[in-house]
Amino acid sequence: MAEVTLSIVIVTYNARDLIDRCLAPIIVAALPQVEVVVWDNASQDGTIEHVIRTYPGVRAIASPENLGFARANNAAIATCSGELIVLLNPDAFIADLGDLIAMADYLGRHNEIAAVGPRLLNADDSHQVGDAGWRASLTSVIGHYLFLHRLFAGFPALYLTNPALLRRDAVDVDWICGACLVTRRDVVDAVGGLDGDIFLYGEDVEWGERCRDRGYRLVYLPQYEVLHLQGGRSGRKARCFSRPRPWMPWPIR
Repeated sequence: MAEVTLSIVIVTYNARDLIDRCLAPIIVAALPQVEVVVWDNASQDGTIEHVIRTYPGVRAIASPENLGFARANNAAIATCSGELIVLLNPDAFIADLGDLIAMADYLGRHNEIAAVGPRLLNADDSHQVGDAGWRASLTSVIGHYLFLHRLFAGFPALYLTNPALLRRDAVDVDWICGACLVTRRDVVDAVGGLDGDIFLYGEDVEWGERCRDRGYRLVYLPQYEVLHLQGGRSGRKARCFSRPRPWMPWPIR
């Protein structure tokens, strides 16, 4: 049997209407080196029962309570066999498993990189603002509201929106949206998992801050695209969670 090298973690909460579309391209590929772990946050719509019944090759774990996005992902990661780990929302749909494998391969070749992520798309195929960005600073906040980041590729920004950057092969950022994020086990061991005290929004931003503070890079790979419906269904209240907000537990720098 082939050794598992890539683990895909999907945390669900009442995602029965989404999970088939999320799993389809992964299951069709049926690669022995890829494992799929579905952690269900006490859904009430039969999500986990459907996964168990329909996808015998998927490791389905039913939590007796809703742990939230961060704690559930951390618990699921602890069960994974792969060195490379993908966090994938049930409302994030890849076109081809090969895209995840390509991103994981890129990460595997760069030990200085903690995580990579794709460009996220809205349902109308437009770029989903909030899929990656930089830490909040006085300059970036002012630039964001004056739209300077859209005019100048090198201007500090909160979110990745500049068209010139979106056309590049790779862009260094400070955080990547957890709707689709590829990392390594050794990074999680070194930096720690997502902050379980943050139940709603921003776990991925805070985690990116820790990675950067430890000297790691985070890289956005816009050549790979994933449709993200922003419906949540991971045990928290929806939207692309990586929007820095005034009440988040870290200062503007």
